Amino acid sequence: MPSMFRRVIAGLILGPALLIGSFAWSGYLALGTIFDENRSATVAQELLDNEKVKAQVAANIAGAISSALPDGTPVTEEQIDAAALAVLNDGRVTGLVINSLGETHRSFLGLNDVPQTVDLNPVAEVAREQIASISPEAAAAIPADTDWSIDLPTENIPNSSPVKTFLETSVPFLAGISLVMVLMAFLTTSDRPSVLRKAAFWATGTTAVYLIVGYGVPALLRLAIGDQAEIFAALITALLRSTLVPSIVLAGVGAALLLASWLWPDERPQPTRAPAPSPPTTPVPTTHIAPVRPQASAPPQQPVTPPSTPVVPATPPSNPVVPADAAPPTDPFAPPVDIPLTSGPDSGMVPTIEPPPFRPTLPTRAAPNERVTLPAWTGDPEPPPDPTPSGGVPKARPPTWVEGHGWVLDPDDERPVPANARYVDGVGYVVPGPPPRP
Repeated sequence: MPSMFRRVIAGLILGPALLIGSFAWSGYLALGTIFDENRSATVAQELLDNEKVKAQVAANIAGAISSALPDGTPVTEEQIDAAALAVLNDGRVTGLVINSLGETHRSFLGLNDVPQTVDLNPVAEVAREQIASISPEAAAAIPADTDWSIDLPTENIPNSSPVKTFLETSVPFLAGISLVMVLMAFLTTSDRPSVLRKAAFWATGTTAVYLIVGYGVPALLRLAIGDQAEIFAALITALLRSTLVPSIVLAGVGAALLLASWLWPDERPQPTRAPAPSPPTTPVPTTHIAPVRPQASAPPQQPVTPPSTPVVPATPPSNPVVPADAAPPTDPFAPPVDIPLTSGPDSGMVPTIEPPPFRPTLPTRAAPNERVTLPAWTGDPEPPPDPTPSGGVPKARPPTWVEGHGWVLDPDDERPVPANARYVDGVGYVVPGPPPRP
């Protein structure tokens, strides 16, 4: 399976796995904190430790004291507030309030009805004593049959029992599914450090979200509902305080996973570097280039001093002298002529075949005693070459017979140099052949 396809499949598995894990973690924290009925007393104590909840309960006690005082009692509002706070701080009254708040938590779980008041009649004398310590006149003015029932700010406490039941059923399954899917993504991908990094980011991100929600939701409740939502906002704050340790543990797990992703060896195949291209080679020409006959650049003919007595050059055996009547003078460049056979009474006889025109052969060395007689050098420049006729046909110039060498090609002849021609310094290209007839 290609590595890219494996990474895509792992990403499609890991994304839903982490989302399911977020729901499972949220349900686990909720079941272990705010939805735990055994924590009612702890939650009630945390509620009462909340300064705003305590101030709201004290304000309700102050209202009960003000209602019990007859008109015209010389007591100020500050004295009434101080007396209410003293009553709330008494241990016997505090126990009753905590018990009522515990019942409030149980009603949040759907186990009983929401308590609306705190009955302080059993500790009415305690309340009267605390009021007397602040204002004896107010304590003496309170009638003996005063009802000491204090209202609780529990109007907005919801019944969350369906949520608790759903979480108790689904959290184990969600946790198992998330764990199995993460393991599948880890085994499927070819980039396992990437899976570890994503799991680490999920752990640290979940911790950050819970901290933000824990501080933000209570503030929104107080802003939207007011002081009457203080107990519910305090419940959320208690949840944050209870989940602080598990959240820190989750953040530590995320840091460990991130470190493991850095230390995990990369198992992906590394791309191989392509070999460097070979330097370009110069192409070698394969076509034959015919030799160029020198034109004006041909070496000039040097004058030769004639001997005092004419010397007849010896005829080499390889180049015998042909008698004048042996063959008529022909152009050495003329093409061969085919002579057809004749038919008739003489057809049985071998016909007389005209010998083909002379074709120059390969040059041979001259005899050691061979001497060359050339005309004297005049120093006159060579005449300019005639322009090439139209049509692209090369100019043809007849060769010149030079005694002792043979037929010398004209430098202005633009035809290709024959294969049996040889170059003689001071003479030019020479083609062997019989001399012209006199």
